[in-house]
Amino acid sequence: ASYAKARFLDPAALRRGEEWRLGCPPWDTIPGSLRSSFAGRELLHATRPGAALSFAFDGNAAALYVLAGPDAGAVDVTVDQGGPVRIELYHPFSANLHYPRTVILADGLDEGQHHVSLTTAPAADRPDGGTAVRVLGIGVNGR
Repeated sequence: ASYAKARFLDPAALRRGEEWRLGCPPWDTIPGSLRSSFAGRELLHATRPGAALSFAFDGNAAALYVLAGPDAGAVDVTVDQGGPVRIELYHPFSANLHYPRTVILADGLDEGQHHVSLTTAPAADRPDGGTAVRVLGIGVNGR
């Protein structure tokens, strides 16, 4: 697939519950190392399961650009009227580092208006039981 029309959404265009914060997380209290290029970056972040976020876009694909660290969780994603799909944000490189990665939420959609809803999932099925979601950007492909 081509992502030649990809762009990031303005965080102000998102509908988010009060559990979501836009700002710099308290990195000094969060386990795992962090590359200095991300230390002062403002991002969307939530750690409580059930935190809701939604957005609309015109196009054919949507993705999250996240920092996934040792406490990374998952999101339950619904696109348009489809059923929820759980997407894991943790990656093996996340074990000791808040690792930047892109996670596709929906791809190959018909061109046009779409609505995406996501909620933070319950604790992950790992020993650390991660629930954190830290979003550097929400990307969409289309007009």
